[in-house]
Amino acid sequence: MVFSPVPSRIETVTPNATYVSGSHVILNCSVKGDPPHYVTWINVTDGSVLQNSTGTSYVIPSVSSHHKGTCRCVARNRCGQDSRETTIIDILCELQ
Repeated sequence: MVFSPVPSRIETVTPNATYVSGSHVILNCSVKGDPPHYVTWINVTDGSVLQNSTGTSYVIPSVSSHHKGTCRCVARNRCGQDSRETTIIDILCELQ
């Protein structure tokens, strides 16, 4: 059997959305490719790395206004890389 490497390719990413303050948020990045990929989530505003892993989700246990902005999912393997962005548009105050 011959191995045919396939560059990492992002198929979907969580759509832009508004969330309620304090809610549990999971941003997903659906990736295909072989060999296995490595995913980095980056804050587009300041370039900081939010998460590095072989998993494709970025989990925010309790979202706040600090998380507002655009995040980039970068998937890569030794054959190539791909990236897509999603935006946390706004954080709404939780109604009591």
